[in-house]
Amino acid sequence: MVNGATVPDFDQKYFGPSETNVDTWITYDRKVRNNLGLQLQLRIRNVTSGSGDLIPVAANPDGEVALWRLGQPTSFELSARLKF
Repeated sequence: MVNGATVPDFDQKYFGPSETNVDTWITYDRKVRNNLGLQLQLRIRNVTSGSGDLIPVAANPDGEVALWRLGQPTSFELSARLKF
């Protein structure tokens, strides 16, 4: 504090918790006819994250968290492609 005001200490660094995001997918290919193929793919995004996790993104000069964001929830995507 300087003259009653909180002043940032740039020599003191603040770090949030580590964050790991993992995506995975599985693909299935099948020949339907001579020139026609079918590909199905299932993608799972953010396998390891908990939905609604609070992640700190900014800190006040005294070290308290000033701003949070919500972590991305796990999501599923299914796609189908026809190959000529």
